[in-house]
Formats: sequence, structure tokens, C-alpha cells
Amino acid sequence: MKIRAKLARSLAVAGVLGGILAACGSSSSATSTTTAASVATTTTGPSAASFYKGKTMTFIVPFGAAGGYEQWALTLKPYLIKYLGLAALNIVNDTGGGGTVGSNDLYAAKPDGLTIGNTDATGDVLNQILKVKGLKYDTSKFSWIGRPDTAAQVGVSIASSGITSMKELVSTYGPGSSKTLVALAAGQGGAPYIGERILFNMLKVHYRQISTFQGSSAAKVGLLSGDGSFLEIGYSSMLPLISSKKVNPLYVWRQNDFAPLAGVPSISALETQFNLSSSDSAILNSFDGVMELGHALAGPPGIPADRLAFLRAAFKQALADPGLAAQAKKENLVTGYGSGSTLESIIKAANGNAAQIVAAAS
Repeated sequence: MKIRAKLARSLAVAGVLGGILAACGSSSSATSTTTAASVATTTTGPSAASFYKGKTMTFIVPFGAAGGYEQWALTLKPYLIKYLGLAALNIVNDTGGGGTVGSNDLYAAKPDGLTIGNTDATGDVLNQILKVKGLKYDTSKFSWIGRPDTAAQVGVSIASSGITSMKELVSTYGPGSSKTLVALAAGQGGAPYIGERILFNMLKVHYRQISTFQGSSAAKVGLLSGDGSFLEIGYSSMLPLISSKKVNPLYVWRQNDFAPLAGVPSISALETQFNLSSSDSAILNSFDGVMELGHALAGPPGIPADRLAFLRAAFKQALADPGLAAQAKKENLVTGYGSGSTLESIIKAANGNAAQIVAAAS
């Protein structure tokens, strides 16, 4: 109920600001944002641009502050304002259920194009496939806007464990061992939570998951505090710990090598190293496609077509802006634009492999 109250207040403010700015359309700030938004207008028509001009948008982040999702929201904020012609963009941290609460609220938001969010698209898709309780959305019906990044999920061990490779991890906690790996996850139901389960099940690792953390920042604190010895989260969130050698990167969820972590094996490399069956490899490859959905942006179902097209065009412009590229580099974010239609195709394919993914994560 709290988030719905916040959303209601944001939308009410949007209406007030819209009226004020419409009456004061000659202001310099309104002129600059209108000029920036005019490029997107050429492909989507003037009605959507007029709708967004001077409005306030609500941006839902489904995890806690200081994590990778908020980091992307803050990086995108000034450029979405610029290219949409907004007066303001309010970021709302809507936490719970490994991102499920925020996705539920985003799905239920008014479909006027003024409420969007960077969902845990991978987790949302997989939770729907696994029929996790509490879901109130259908990923095939979200209004997908685009993906800002190509960064991978990274699995790491705490440096004090002495484990520096997946071979050592499987040798220590795999078949024939009486030891149990304590693996942490940033919330139950998120993409890393499910990714850990699928990989460890295939490698026959004895493990126990702790998934009570709300967001990657809390999970990292848990790892450093000794709550567990393994964690999988996004590269940008994990990079400070990797750079300071507090953790050892063991793998990245990608089919190909990940340049920022040269020498760290991809999922495809692990398939070969551990001689996984063709059926297991097929599941991992399918899952990898879902994992590369990144910090995808979406809106609720039913956003008018012209407004969704305008959102997609403005988002693409934002990702191409040199200022955003510079800020992303400063924040250790790996940019990589993906269109809304590309996300729709990935999600459709994942739903087609639902039965195999369910079996692998059980």
C-alpha cells in the first residue's frame, strides 16, 4: 500500500507540474528539453512529445538503495528527462520478494506512460516460469522499452575461502564431499538466486542458499561479514570487491568471454570443462539468453502505442548520449543498447523452454 500511495502522490504532482509548465511554456528550461525531445518526435509524432512535455515521471526500482538497479536509474535519470522533455523523474525504491513487489506494482500502475521501472527482467521471467507464489504480472504483457547494458552476472567466492576456480569449488563441495557450500542471494526469486540453483544442481554441488537479503548491497555486506562464502550478482555491483581482491570471480553468465573479466570462464566454457550433457548445455544456453536481459526498462501493459514508441526512441537516444556514456564508465557500468522488440523475442523464447528450466532449478 505504501508504494501505491507514493505512486499516487507522484502522479498527482505530475498533473500539477504539467499545468504550471503549460502556462509558462516560454521558460528556458522547457525550451531546452523540448529541443532535446524533438529528435524522437520525428519518428513517433508530435502527440506523444506534447504529452510528456513538462510532466513528472515515476521510475520504480525493485531493489534497495545503492545497488546496481538504482545505479542505472540514477545514471539514466537526467537523460530520460532530457529526451522525453520531462520536468522531473522521481525514483522510488519498491523492495521485497527479490524484485517481485516492485514488478507487481509496476505491472499494476496506470498505463499512461508516466510510470516505468528497471525490472529484474531475468528474475521476473524465471519466476513466472517457475510459478513462484505472489506474482501478479505476465512478462509477455509488460510494455518493454529497452535494455541499457550487456553486463553479466558474476559468481564469486570470498577470498578467505581460498577457492579461486569452479574446479576447486566442485572438488570441495561436489560429489563425494561432506561439506556444504553456503551461497548467498540478493532476495529469493531473483535472477542470481535461480542461476545459482540451476548451475549448482547441474554440477551436483552440495549447497544451502540464504536469500533473505534485500538487494545486492545487503548481500555483499553479508558475504563480507561471513554469512556465506559464495554470491552471484551483477558485474557492476561486484566490481569494487573484485578490484580490491576481496572476492575471486569464478564464472560469468555469458555464452562468450566477457572482456572486462578476461580469463574468467563463461557458462559455455564451464559446459565444456565439466563435460555437461547436451540437454544440460541447451538449458544453460537458453537461460543465458534470459540472463542477458540486463536491467531492462518496462512500463505496465497497455501504454498507448505512440507513447511507447516515443519512450523507446528517447531511451535509445539517451544510451547514445556521450554524457551518459561518460557517466556509465565512471560508475563501472557496461553499456549495450537492446531494443524493446529484442526483449520481447528473448522472453517469448524463454517461455517456450519453461519445462526444462523448471526441472533444472528444482
